[in-house]
Amino acid sequence: MSNLIVDAITPLTGGTSSYIDPIFFGTGYNNIVIETTSNASYTWPTGAKRIRITVVGGGGGGGGTATATAGYSGAGGGGGGAGIQDITYVEGVNTLNITIGAAGTAGTTTGAGGAGGTTTVVYNGTTYTATGGGGGAAGAAAGSAPGTCGAGSGCNVNVSGGSGQPGGVAAATASRLPRGGNTARGFGQGGEVGTATAGAVGQAGDGYGAGGSGGINGTGTTLRTGGAGTAGAVVIEY
Repeated sequence: MSNLIVDAITPLTGGTSSYIDPIFFGTGYNNIVIETTSNASYTWPTGAKRIRITVVGGGGGGGGTATATAGYSGAGGGGGGAGIQDITYVEGVNTLNITIGAAGTAGTTTGAGGAGGTTTVVYNGTTYTATGGGGGAAGAAAGSAPGTCGAGSGCNVNVSGGSGQPGGVAAATASRLPRGGNTARGFGQGGEVGTATAGAVGQAGDGYGAGGSGGINGTGTTLRTGGAGTAGAVVIEY
């Protein structure tokens, strides 16, 4: 019988299911472990020699609106990248050293969002990496740049996350809709844009490695903060 072993699995907002679902992973593995603790090590049981890892970078934070004028919005943060690697097992070496990419911080009312951190796994001297999404820029009349997407590196399969959506001014009383970027391979969903007509703060992403949305002023003149990204993760199958 297969086992599902999880460490701090993150559920969907308002739901009971999780972004971490066995359908995303390979066949022929009996165990799935999800690590969310940084600067940690994981040792799989003796006898397991078929190992696959997936590294997911952190999501970028969304930008603040920057100007107390109707119609302004900050840009959305980018989604983290992912890398998938089938480990070439070395006899007697059963430990992975793990660093989890941090969540990008939410932009202040006048500032840009922070970039998501890089997630790495080191096995037998080889490093596998997924970079985090960039932070969304603060609002600007000419438009504000979204957070760039993260990407996997050094793995069998390297996948980019989704970029955030740009901020700026759509019209005198209508902000752009600066959604956060999704994570590669469906591990996380970017923060949605607030729906309040008079403006709303940015929303945090859901799952792992998702970008936060930018704040929006809407028809109002109150400065708004961006939303935070979410931290990355490492999935280990064996």
